[in-house]
Amino acid sequence: MQQALRVHLRSQSCYREVHAPVPVPHQRISNESPEPESGKMQVETHKLSQAECNRRRELDLCLYCKSKGHVLRMCPSRLPQLMVSSVLYHPSVSTLLTIGVTLRSGDFDVAVTAIVDFGSAGSFISGNLVKTLKLQRTRTSKLYSIHAVTGETINKGYVTFQITPIILCVENIHQELFAPFVLENSQVEVIKGPHWLIQHQPTIDWKTGKIFNWGCTCITTSLTPSPQPEPVSVNSTSIESPQENLSITIPPCYSSYEDMFSPTAASKLPPHRPWDCAIDLIPDETIPKGRIYSLSIPEQMAMREYTEEALRQGYIRPSTSPAAASFFFVPKKDGGLRPCIDYRALNKITVKFSYPLPLVPSSLEKLRNACLFTKLGLRSAYNLIRIRE
Repeated sequence: MQQALRVHLRSQSCYREVHAPVPVPHQRISNESPEPESGKMQVETHKLSQAECNRRRELDLCLYCKSKGHVLRMCPSRLPQLMVSSVLYHPSVSTLLTIGVTLRSGDFDVAVTAIVDFGSAGSFISGNLVKTLKLQRTRTSKLYSIHAVTGETINKGYVTFQITPIILCVENIHQELFAPFVLENSQVEVIKGPHWLIQHQPTIDWKTGKIFNWGCTCITTSLTPSPQPEPVSVNSTSIESPQENLSITIPPCYSSYEDMFSPTAASKLPPHRPWDCAIDLIPDETIPKGRIYSLSIPEQMAMREYTEEALRQGYIRPSTSPAAASFFFVPKKDGGLRPCIDYRALNKITVKFSYPLPLVPSSLEKLRNACLFTKLGLRSAYNLIRIRE
């Protein structure tokens, strides 16, 4: 009975040895055939024929090294096989710390997603985003070698360009000059390194990724709008409220123009007249739709003041029209804010007024005998031009 059991176990072991894959040891590829070292057994690495397998079983030889005393799975010359599987981990953007930022320049105002990478040695921007926004690039003074944590090179091994400084805004309360390196093959739009956290020291809710406070030094260096700003007035000639108790002495020679300088008359629209300004659109053109620009806290307060005063004076009125133009502010030399309405899209579909302007030399010729000149600045001059209905 014991002899029959041993024969059965031996037959099962031989069956597994025949059908088991023969591992091929890893070798360095070389043009020269290595010479066998003396005193060491040579191992065959090619697949055995069925006749050779039967012969080795009859002689109780190992199917791998042809030695006696052990079977294939217990062969000491056989390379160990790893029993674990290789797992490649590719972290998604959603699992990393991301913040919403706005890239602002004179021609665009774009919201993108930025990743705060604690292992990054610098700040980077995607090459595709640079091409899309048509950002200006400058060549770096030296080549910077970029490597991943595995030692593999990124961006063909070197970074050679960075963009000219633009404004980067975070949640309309923080803005800074941003001049990152260009990472051509990056799938992330913007990458901020740990030096950015050290410089600005933001207070972050790590569970939600929200930034709700900034460092004290950041307020004085890069944070232009203050969280609690002082009231800001709109120093613009487009809107002026009538001032009370203002006595102005007008020279007698200008008394006939007194109504043109009246603050009360300038605070309301003039009546419609035959010479109202006409805005004729090109037929079958699509009416433009404006987009919303990001405004800082002082700009939001100034826009509210501008809108309320313009509604009160009748310069603007509520409307449900699908046509719209963008509204933003530009700084003035005196520190104020000048409201601007972007009518460029409307101008593209407007019929141009082709009447020729007077020649400057001809106009100056009429003044050749004059010796005294007067310059008059009309109050709210643009609002005195009525648009034809």
